[in-house]
Amino acid sequence: MIYTKKTIPVQQLPTGEILMIHEYNFDSGLEGKKVYIQANLHGPEVFGTALLTKLIEYLEKKASITGSVSMVPCANPIAVQQKSYNALTGRSNPISGINWNRIFTVDKKWKSTKEQEVYYLNQLKKSNGSIEESLAANLMLLSIGSDVILDIHTTGNKTAPHIFTHKKSSHLFAALDPMVQILWEKDVAIGAFDESHVIPFLETLPFDKTPHAATWEVDCHGTIDREKLNNRFEQLTEFLEVVWQNKKTNPVKCVPLSQHNHLHAPIAGYYSWLVDPGSTVLKNQPYATVFQPWIGKSTTLFASEPFILIGTYGIAATGAGEQIGLCVFL
Repeated sequence: MIYTKKTIPVQQLPTGEILMIHEYNFDSGLEGKKVYIQANLHGPEVFGTALLTKLIEYLEKKASITGSVSMVPCANPIAVQQKSYNALTGRSNPISGINWNRIFTVDKKWKSTKEQEVYYLNQLKKSNGSIEESLAANLMLLSIGSDVILDIHTTGNKTAPHIFTHKKSSHLFAALDPMVQILWEKDVAIGAFDESHVIPFLETLPFDKTPHAATWEVDCHGTIDREKLNNRFEQLTEFLEVVWQNKKTNPVKCVPLSQHNHLHAPIAGYYSWLVDPGSTVLKNQPYATVFQPWIGKSTTLFASEPFILIGTYGIAATGAGEQIGLCVFL
């Protein structure tokens, strides 16, 4: 298939160079769903960029599809430039401190996607608009009107794949084979990209008039593992076949967003995990060993309540109360 490519400037640097967003669009001309996929909204989350590059190469060789697929392999060329020592750090704007995936509007009540589009067009035209407003407007204007919207992310240094979505869409995104689906709740919307396509319409439009939108957490930050890349690519193409053929899939385990939380260090020390992401940890089951060199002893931690370990963070030396992982409390 032949694609069209659109290049959009998002920020000019003080030295004059301009950072761009690149959108690739495959349109068969055949009736079907309009799919939008983006990746790398957070700087260290580069896995999805490699994944979408593979998808572009795949669709180039494919004879035809139904509907269209639009992709932005790197949704945030600003954040991916941010590095410290040997790590990518661009989760937030270092100047404003704003998380790049908290810049999207979820507190409006629009009656149509046209109203939403006009809002972001006006945001883009503001003479004193922030870089966060500009980036949000550009990405929203590329994706508004799509039937299926997928934002690809990563988390931690080890993680099991999981999905954030609305309950109406759990059957569709189950095709990506996540370990668990975490379902949004309207009263805890945080301004994420996926939420912004659905939450503003929940009180003004019927479910069948809003798109299917989700965040797919596919792997860990800052790395591109070849074996996992090939595995996630198979899952992504199978998901697209489900969309193209209007297949039905069975939802995997679903939990409300209120059960998703950070796991915090109960004591200080050097953490070594005894369980892998994806494991269900029962009450009183050991899950980590903590080495405390100032007393020359190690301590085994036991779960005070059951949880599913979704991912662990990469900082093994941890102070008491700091985040050590992501989990779903059962």
